[in-house]
Amino acid sequence: MANLHQWALCFEIYLLENHAFIKMGRRTGMNMSEWIRVMYPYYKDRGILICPMAKKLAGRQFGGAYDKYGGTFSPWHSEVFVEWAPLTGWTHGPVTASYGINAWTCDVDPKGNASWLKLNNNWYWKGINVKRANKVPLVLDCIFSGGLPRVANIPLQFPLEQYPPLLRPPLFQAQMNRFFIARHGHGVNILFADSSSRKTPLKDMYTLRWHRRWPKNYLGPIDGEPFPVGWPSWVKK
Repeated sequence: MANLHQWALCFEIYLLENHAFIKMGRRTGMNMSEWIRVMYPYYKDRGILICPMAKKLAGRQFGGAYDKYGGTFSPWHSEVFVEWAPLTGWTHGPVTASYGINAWTCDVDPKGNASWLKLNNNWYWKGINVKRANKVPLVLDCIFSGGLPRVANIPLQFPLEQYPPLLRPPLFQAQMNRFFIARHGHGVNILFADSSSRKTPLKDMYTLRWHRRWPKNYLGPIDGEPFPVGWPSWVKK
C-alpha cells in the first residue's frame, strides 16, 4: 500500500499543475501506458512502479510485439516507450510495472489514433473533480498498463494462471479482468480519485464508479445478473 500512497502524492502535484485534468492518451499511437511517461517527472523512482507482491517476472509473458501482459504476481512489460521515443522524447528505456490506470479517468483526445480513445467519449471522467471520488478507481493492481472496465465484463471462470498463455490475451478484451486478480488475498489495492487507498475485495469491484455511465448505486452482480453463471467459484471462496 505504501507505493499507492506515493502515487497519491505524485498525482496530487500533477493535478494541481493541470487543473485537475488527467491529460493522457493524447500522443498519436501511444497506448494506455502513456500515463507512466506523463507521470515520470513526478515519481522518477521506478521502484514505485512495482507492487511488492508482483515482482517475479513471468516465465512466459504474452501479448503483442511491444507489450507483454503480467500476471497475478508478476509485472507487465512494455517496449512501446522505446518505439515511440522519437515522438515522445522518452529516454528511459522499456518499462516494467504492476499497476495500471483506470483509463476512464483520462481527459483523452478522441482524434488520436489509438482505438481506445474513440470509445464513448462521454464516459470519461477526464479528471478527479467528481462526486463520490472515493468510489472512483485511479491507479490499482493490474496485469497491464490500464483498462476500460464495463458492467457487462464477465469475470474469468478460473484464476488467470490456469489458462494457457496463448489463450489469455482474448480474455482481456473484457478489460475488468485486467484488474480482477487475487493479488492480495481475494482483493486488490486501489488508489482512488480522492487520494485515499484501500484493499478492495474482488466482489466489490463492480460496485465502484469506473466511468460516468456506471449504474448509480450499483451493488454489483447478483447470481444471474448480469452474469448467467453467477460468480466463479474461485471468487466465492
